[in-house]
Amino acid sequence: LHAKGKLNYDPVNDFVPLAGYASIPMALLMSPNVPVKSVRELIALGKEKPGTLSYGTAGLGTAPHMGALLFESMAGLKLTPIHYRGASPALNDVIAGHINMITMGPSIALPTVKAGKLNMLGFGSLKRMLQFPDVPTIAETVPNYDASVSFGLFAPANVPPDIVSKINADVRRVIDDPDFRARFLEPQVVQPLPGSLDGFGAYLKAEAAK
Repeated sequence: LHAKGKLNYDPVNDFVPLAGYASIPMALLMSPNVPVKSVRELIALGKEKPGTLSYGTAGLGTAPHMGALLFESMAGLKLTPIHYRGASPALNDVIAGHINMITMGPSIALPTVKAGKLNMLGFGSLKRMLQFPDVPTIAETVPNYDASVSFGLFAPANVPPDIVSKINADVRRVIDDPDFRARFLEPQVVQPLPGSLDGFGAYLKAEAAK
């Protein structure tokens, strides 16, 4: 970062997207100490007692922070952020009951959810996850809520188009392989991203605007 707080590169024009390969929908994880069992009940409690419910983040501007801010804005709530240096210590404090909730990728929390030490109220995807058909989406209560952590490959903008196309095709070949998806993506609640260059580019523009 420059002294004025601006990036020393242009994230749009200095890079070319090569391929998107994974998207992890955020999960809304709640301490069992909070007497809510659904997103609807959470919203009702938050409106009844504004500012009293706390959520953990992995730091200012991180995915857990942005996911919770989006939820606050779209649900019309006032929550209290507690900033940590990473998602793990924040999650640990939710489990211990020191804070009330967190929005984050669910993979490291799944054993705790299965043990009954965390309540998973919903996913930040627009469709229910195949691995968790009984867990609703947050969008079923807060229409169009969509929050995920996405991953992709980028290169300097001057990389020749034929190289860009070849890398994109190689990544798509791996992501589209059913065995790869079953072994590496599905156990981590990971969804494949739009594989084509046009699809990935459109996805990035929509996310940037949001």
